[in-house]
Amino acid sequence: MRGTGALDPMDYDDGVVPGQIVLHILHLRDLGAKEETTAGLLLRWGYGSAFGVLHVLLRKRLQEPWATTAFGAALMSMTMTMFPLLGHTPPPWRWPLPLLATCVGTHLAYVTAGAIADDRLMKVLH
Repeated sequence: MRGTGALDPMDYDDGVVPGQIVLHILHLRDLGAKEETTAGLLLRWGYGSAFGVLHVLLRKRLQEPWATTAFGAALMSMTMTMFPLLGHTPPPWRWPLPLLATCVGTHLAYVTAGAIADDRLMKVLH
């Protein structure tokens, strides 16, 4: 996936694939890379917020680190199933190793940041 350009996407989530998924779900035609990137940004902000709420709900039912573990497992399961099914990427076991490492690393960072933010918010509210 990574080409020679400095602005090439590092993984499928960083490119036009999320936008293609949005267009596929909404049954819209291909609009081009710029519009697919915009649709992908809208998707990431939407599902990022939804997953943030999911972590809050999981923390109400599970103790840490189980809430964050379930949160991360749900996020990775969605990524590794929806990209091949709706984004027409290869299955994860066929992703180039650097792409897979970037995907796991960025999602791990997101899950960790979400858990820390949720923990601090809970401490402030209680």
